[in-house]
Amino acid sequence: MGGPISRQGEYTVRWRPSRWDGRNKNTPQAPPWPADASVEGRLIAWRVGRGKYKQWLYLFTTTSLPAEEVVALYGRRWQIETDLRSLSKR
Repeated sequence: MGGPISRQGEYTVRWRPSRWDGRNKNTPQAPPWPADASVEGRLIAWRVGRGKYKQWLYLFTTTSLPAEEVVALYGRRWQIETDLRSLSKR
């Protein structure tokens, strides 16, 4: 990206695996990624929250939905996850 993202918007990106991707303590060597492995998509940088509590949200997507819709869908997903977490504590 060439530096920090400080403006809300969309950025076209292509992810390529590094030599560390796919490694964990049980598989010390990297998986055999094809030389041309990559995923093309969009990085959405969005400010969420209210007032002084606004934070940056960064989402990667391969969909063609408008950025506002992707952020709204993620917000719904977040609510579902927090609801499920509160149910499991009962």
